[in-house]
Amino acid sequence: MSSFEIADRLVNGQIIQDRDQFLNVVEQLGLSTSLKTGFYELSSDMTIEKLFKRFHKKKRR
Repeated sequence: MSSFEIADRLVNGQIIQDRDQFLNVVEQLGLSTSLKTGFYELSSDMTIEKLFKRFHKKKRR
C-alpha cells in the first residue's frame, strides 16, 4: 500500500484532516517505502509523529 493510499484512508477514517501535510512529512522523513500496513488502534488526537511511530511497530491484528 502506498503512502498516498494510507493518507487517503487516514483522512476517510477521520484520523487526520490534511492529506498533503501527512504526505509532506512522509517525504521529509524518507518514510514513503517503510510505512507498515496493518490494523492499528488510532485516534484523531494523535500527532503525525505518534502515527509514524505506531506504523513502525509490529502489525496488530
